[in-house]
Amino acid sequence: MAESLTKNASKFILRELIGDVLLFPLWWYVKGLARFSGFCWNKVGEFTNRSRLSPKVWFQNLFVPMYGDYSRSGRAISFFVRLVVALALSVVFVIYLVGFLIFFLAYLALPVAVVYYFLRQLINLPWFKF
Repeated sequence: MAESLTKNASKFILRELIGDVLLFPLWWYVKGLARFSGFCWNKVGEFTNRSRLSPKVWFQNLFVPMYGDYSRSGRAISFFVRLVVALALSVVFVIYLVGFLIFFLAYLALPVAVVYYFLRQLINLPWFKF
């Protein structure tokens, strides 16, 4: 027996639209969080392993003389130059890592902030007044 259009439309609205809204936080903090953490981990890994700005590369080549100059002065100069560059790139890496950590924490806090400010606009919360 055929179902009416009203019944099909109400099933669609209840199941799809309201169900998606109610299941959104579950998706955001489970599957979405796993995907986003993988994205952040891959970006930091790309910086440490594949980038020419990686401190790892500079520390690995710390004792290799620059421009093939094997004299004592050439080795000493190349050691200290590479050490300074490696330390500077380590600072850049820490800043990069902290940036992604802030980005990750913002991902976690975004739905809570949206719901909080939505409820704040909807009802006047007594514990948060300016």
